[in-house]
Amino acid sequence: MRTLIDIDCGDLAPACGFECGLCVQEIGETLEGLDGVHRVAQNLDNHIVVDHDPAKVGAEDFLKAMATLPSRLEGTFRATIVESGPEEEG
Repeated sequence: MRTLIDIDCGDLAPACGFECGLCVQEIGETLEGLDGVHRVAQNLDNHIVVDHDPAKVGAEDFLKAMATLPSRLEGTFRATIVESGPEEEG
């Protein structure tokens, strides 16, 4: 399954539109650490793309994991599930 997650950086200065490499890396490493996650990437629309086994992990698990990140920016961004569906071939 493929799940897209939108990240809103809220009131960060500057409002980065989720382009900070540190945040991308931290979120990616956190999600990749979940059992059942196959791949994490950022797409051209600045969404986090998570390919995963839905029998092991799902959208709510991703949101919970991101909400507890031990980051200096903890609490400043909001994650929203954009869509979930089958992984694309290729």
